[in-house]
Amino acid sequence: MAYTKESLHVPKGQGEQIHSMMVKVRASELGGDFSIMEGHIAPKQLLSPHMHAHEDQAVFIIEGSLEFEVGGEGGERFSASAGDFVIKPRRVSHGFWNPSEDVPCRYIELSGQRGFEEFVDTTRSGSIRASLDAERDFGVTFVYSDIPRLMREHGLTSIAGVEGLELPELPELPELPSLRKLFRKR
Repeated sequence: MAYTKESLHVPKGQGEQIHSMMVKVRASELGGDFSIMEGHIAPKQLLSPHMHAHEDQAVFIIEGSLEFEVGGEGGERFSASAGDFVIKPRRVSHGFWNPSEDVPCRYIELSGQRGFEEFVDTTRSGSIRASLDAERDFGVTFVYSDIPRLMREHGLTSIAGVEGLELPELPELPELPSLRKLFRKR
């Protein structure tokens, strides 16, 4: 491949914006080995717990801070701030949230292979719709049962990827009673 300045340099603010993630470099540009994305998470926002069957990940925090839970309830819980790296091994659940009342967090997401990148692409048609087929299509399994606990324990007010979503009335969700408090009208 012939390299050019344009193929080697990704200027600040450049990339393909998909909801809260900006794809900086696709795995196809790096021999299929890994992708690079920039994410942001609003104050008091949760990135839902999930795990990846096929790829390891690493997060580098650019600004702000995040709280991580790796391994689910009873697993490892810790804080990370600007300048820190956090490793998220495949087949281990991980979720994180911005504990700040008013400071957004920006981070770089490094994902092995291209599965997570392809999942992010599918969120264009809606994050919830994409998550329903994520396990089958990309080996990404969401741990929905942990969401209410994390929201309650940490005073979180939103979930990344569902901003502005019109949630159905609770009677339409009888199979999800554990989420009743999460989705009640405020």
